[in-house]
Amino acid sequence: MKYILPDGLSCSQCVLQWLYDTGSVGATTPREQYVNCADIAVGGGGTGTSNTAAPSTGTGNGGNGGSSVMICKAIGAFFGNAAADAYCTSNCSRGVCPPSVCKCVTF
Repeated sequence: MKYILPDGLSCSQCVLQWLYDTGSVGATTPREQYVNCADIAVGGGGTGTSNTAAPSTGTGNGGNGGSSVMICKAIGAFFGNAAADAYCTSNCSRGVCPPSVCKCVTF
């Protein structure tokens, strides 16, 4: 996965929360959703990956100085639709975020 983060965002101990909507759905079964968190570091402008040795045990703002990042994606019937993802990304940051179309995660 690739995400575009705001310029200047950096932190050495951040928590990334992600949401995954499955594509499998039955006639009477809603889509399953999975939510998880990962300890990450953000900064340096590189493309490499890094693994942490142990999970964070604390709470707080993730060490990013109080700033937060919101990632919004289309859900439900609009899941996987690039135009709907763009709509969510553009409009949810301005407060126009219909919960039947978009799901946002702030970290």
